[in-house]
Amino acid sequence: MTINVFIVDDSATARTALKLLLDGTDDITVTGVASNPVIALKRMNIRWPDVIISDLEMPEMDGFTFLQHIQRERPTPFIVFSNHTGSSAMSSVEALSRGAMDIIPKPNFSCEESLDQTREHILQSIRASANTLAADAVKQTLRERKKKRLSTGQTLARAILGEDLAQTLERKTHNKADEQPNDVVVDCEELALRHKTSVVAIGSSTGGTTIVEKILTQMPINSPPVLIVQHMPEHFTAAFAKRINQFCAIEVKEAKAGDVLTPGTAFIAPGGHHMAISSRGPGYRLDVYVGEHVNRHCPSVDVLFNSVADRVGKNALGIILTGMGKDGAKGLLAMRERGAMTLAQAEKGCAVYGMPKAAVAIDAVCREMLPQEIATVVSSLNKDE
Repeated sequence: MTINVFIVDDSATARTALKLLLDGTDDITVTGVASNPVIALKRMNIRWPDVIISDLEMPEMDGFTFLQHIQRERPTPFIVFSNHTGSSAMSSVEALSRGAMDIIPKPNFSCEESLDQTREHILQSIRASANTLAADAVKQTLRERKKKRLSTGQTLARAILGEDLAQTLERKTHNKADEQPNDVVVDCEELALRHKTSVVAIGSSTGGTTIVEKILTQMPINSPPVLIVQHMPEHFTAAFAKRINQFCAIEVKEAKAGDVLTPGTAFIAPGGHHMAISSRGPGYRLDVYVGEHVNRHCPSVDVLFNSVADRVGKNALGIILTGMGKDGAKGLLAMRERGAMTLAQAEKGCAVYGMPKAAVAIDAVCREMLPQEIATVVSSLNKDE
């Protein structure tokens, strides 16, 4: 399958460089470019793309308005291609909360190494976005088939049973479905209360920023410390932490080497740095350092989870969220083998069912849950204390 990509950026240099980075890739075709969203919309209507890559700060129409228009009129995976300084970083993080799939920092266009790194990142992001689009298409087809079967069944029911009795049966079936919205009903609070938790460790990637925000904004001030690896480029994690902190009862901050884990605090690994617990409790401390990529990532979820398994053991809760690849799967297994409770985001709620799937495949997961169920578990930890 060829993935059709459209590029929107008011910088001719950025448009040309990005197109050159993608040209020559067998499965990706750049179907068009535009200097602003107004021109882009006219051109895209001729041939709608599978993935849109766009800057945010542009004339005629800004990137946020463009993103909102796309989400409202014709939802399409949207990747932000932006500078990583000051207000641009904050704007990019804000775009993630509004539905953008990923952030790609603009490279140094005169540096070959910088361009190569950007190419690797953007190819991975485009393919992950396209996988999401394909999965949504399959789900839509299945929904339409189910609807068609139900429609046929309803017609037969009316013919055999009569209009009134058929409508009564339809209402009862509909009400029963409403009573069981999930495949498995989980008593999340009871699950949380059964487990003594000193540290929560979360690994997340593509599509996971809104889930991380959902979890953290529901946590009370007396919650255990939370450690988060969110696959995100360097310079953007500080903006991510700052943004979420505005909406939380707990403190959310970008982690620094030597930080002491305290209740009511969430630490987000800085982009380009691994994060690990460096000492056993009480008084756990963080080690934050530049290191080799693990599973193609720095920070790596496996690095965090392995340290939590070693230092915290059974008193930890590990959570793996949506994302492409397998980062975190082996680390989550190490946590489970040490007696920790381990959760994975269920496929039904995933933008990209890669990391959770890899963890489930090696039996690293105690329970799969929807995002709100995970948030309820975390917000209920240590409630009886």
